[in-house]
Amino acid sequence: MDKLTSTADIFITKNLKTLYGIVSAESNYEKLSEFVLSQSPLANYGYYEDEIILVKKFGAFISSEESDAIKDIIKLALVQWWVLKSYDYILQKELDDAQRHLAEIPSGWKILKTFTQYNKFSKDSMDFDRDKLEIISSIHTGIPEIENDWHLKMLHTNINKIFDTEELEKWVETKITRIEDSYQNARDFLSTNFFILLDIIFFLSLAWSIFDTFLLWKISAK
Repeated sequence: MDKLTSTADIFITKNLKTLYGIVSAESNYEKLSEFVLSQSPLANYGYYEDEIILVKKFGAFISSEESDAIKDIIKLALVQWWVLKSYDYILQKELDDAQRHLAEIPSGWKILKTFTQYNKFSKDSMDFDRDKLEIISSIHTGIPEIENDWHLKMLHTNINKIFDTEELEKWVETKITRIEDSYQNARDFLSTNFFILLDIIFFLSLAWSIFDTFLLWKISAK
């Protein structure tokens, strides 16, 4: 949009319903009530008094000399949101698999499978640790051009709030923690079972040695 001939506040007030319809993808914007407009008011993120930057989940209205940079920030926020949603989906499957494997850990007479299961969990856990580092790195990687500009950083932060990116980020990190806990619990349980198996083997070996010694003694006694 071309440079405003009035202040941003005057323009927004005069065209409030139209602007609201644009950023909210509301086709019947002319019929919107004051109640609707007041429940989710438009926030202008412009730096200058004649600058308009309106952003909602379904649209944006920009009147600024930095419009290209602002559009890039909006695109970046959308990409980050999609990346987090993808991680959320992938991690949910990983969590389901980890908990399913945890439920299938051998017990009782199946304890002989412990060693194989332990190797499998160790491999899966190490693979996940590598994936986790990449996920955490991608989530928390900053962009110098944004970090060093107060207005761009503020804009990026607020757009992320619009898309609930911070909450999604926390949920992704929570799932990472839950998956790590599942793998750790599995390793602990399998380690315990493995040492129980070693104890059983030791006592069976000891019992066999005693029995073998007893047989040799009986034979020699004859």
